[in-house]
Amino acid sequence: NSRVPYGGAVVLQPSTGRVLALAEHSQAQPELRGLPVRAVFPAASIFKIVTGGALLEAGVSPEEEACFHGGKRRLTERLLEDSARDEACYSLAVAMGRSANVVFAKMTKKHLSADMLRRMAARLRFNRPISFPIPTDVSLASIPDDEFGLAETGAGFGDVYLSPLHGAALAAASVTGVWRDPILFEPGPDSPPPPTEQGLSPEVARALTEMLEANRTARRSVTY
Repeated sequence: NSRVPYGGAVVLQPSTGRVLALAEHSQAQPELRGLPVRAVFPAASIFKIVTGGALLEAGVSPEEEACFHGGKRRLTERLLEDSARDEACYSLAVAMGRSANVVFAKMTKKHLSADMLRRMAARLRFNRPISFPIPTDVSLASIPDDEFGLAETGAGFGDVYLSPLHGAALAAASVTGVWRDPILFEPGPDSPPPPTEQGLSPEVARALTEMLEANRTARRSVTY
């Protein structure tokens, strides 16, 4: 009804990686197939999960605050400097719940290096293949070295794309702390358990989950 040009949705069980549903729709090209595994969608604020994990791992408390103004639709270098115009102060946890771009940009600039953000992105499968029976695009994340470009990327304004399948698996890993490649077909009784990889420490995963639950949209949607 919303005449979505291109859209995909994935329902995934975080504790196992089982894919429960794949759905797609394109008003622009109704015959198009495969959108849930195409990494053509801007990650935008979904990338704040990666940035939030990197900040927590760097020792930033969910209660650490930054004050800001503007930045709802774009960032400028001036917005990253403390100013008398800063009209609100959010903790990292509140900034995650409200997707506060400038807070994430300021904290990225203050606490993270490009290598730190790249390492967290790689652990959560950006720039790496995802094993899945349906060939899935690699989600590409370009993380620049320059200070402003890095801050933009940390806030979700970077050159980062992902597939809906990766987005669901990323959300699952943020809850469990463990990366599990999505499972489409039920394994046989003699099959070895699917490989897993520790993406986040239990402490970081727990803090990140609490921050995500501060978002009223997500609060009732987290399934363990």
